[in-house]
Amino acid sequence: MADLRETAVDPMTGKPARPMTPPGYEPSFAENAIEGLLKLYGKYADRQTMPTNRRIFLETVVENARTPITEKDFAPAELDYMKSLIAKKYDPVKPFLQIYEDYLSRELTKDSQFRKQKKAKMALDKESKARYEKDLQAIKDFNDGKITPQFLDLTSPNQSFDRGYDLFYKMRLNKNSLSVPRSVTYKDYSDELALDKDRYATAGSTPKEAVHLTVGQFNYDIDPQTGQLVIKEDYDFNPPIDWVTNKALPAPPIGAETLVDAAPMLADDTGTVAYRLLRQYAGRKVPPGYGRPVNINLGTGLATSAVPPVFPTYGQ
Repeated sequence: MADLRETAVDPMTGKPARPMTPPGYEPSFAENAIEGLLKLYGKYADRQTMPTNRRIFLETVVENARTPITEKDFAPAELDYMKSLIAKKYDPVKPFLQIYEDYLSRELTKDSQFRKQKKAKMALDKESKARYEKDLQAIKDFNDGKITPQFLDLTSPNQSFDRGYDLFYKMRLNKNSLSVPRSVTYKDYSDELALDKDRYATAGSTPKEAVHLTVGQFNYDIDPQTGQLVIKEDYDFNPPIDWVTNKALPAPPIGAETLVDAAPMLADDTGTVAYRLLRQYAGRKVPPGYGRPVNINLGTGLATSAVPPVFPTYGQ
């Protein structure tokens, strides 16, 4: 297989892809050794049973794949876990959503009665009625397991319209009561995911670990063309940081004769020697700007996935 650092050709399509590695990148002895071992592993390993995070790392960092990472690269349980992370973001605002839903239902019921009684002055104006109906439908859709653009607008930290008098004063809610950023951070994985340095060698055996170690932190939105929930990010690696100095760690010396020689160059608290070298290798070869696009379509709602994936084999 050609060296894709030179050809920049996608291994699946044969067409030009994103730049493979930064200009001037020269792997160290340790990195060449790691890559050789990983290529050998990738040649014989079963991609269908390989943990997702390990397979995508192998395809992207070692085999230089640059086709987008999509929902087809994940198992149904992993896609479901992504959905659960997003749904969990809204748990804190559910009580306020219920208050607002009750309020909207009452106001729209009164509006309907006023119109039937021809009491136009007591009815809602046209714009308010339309907004109430949209907000109410958005909340009902969410309760049915579907996130819509209107729901994201309703819960946006930067709401584009003023619900102040109708909601926040009458119901005595503050302006942040319904505010939910459209992003998942590492804190959202909860404390039960304690991936310490000794677990990286075998991590990925559960959907939570696989998602945490593959997409990690991510933004989500509704695709305006399809109306479906999507995750759009880049799969890349920030340079490893020395947690004491908060500065990027130096690369292992190119002339290192053994993997152990390179290990002292890395911080002690970033994992075992093997993981530290692997992380250093990935951070130098696939830094931000040279990663693989992530475009995951989670469908129209938060329902369970069904179709098992068929994982492609790169680099063979």
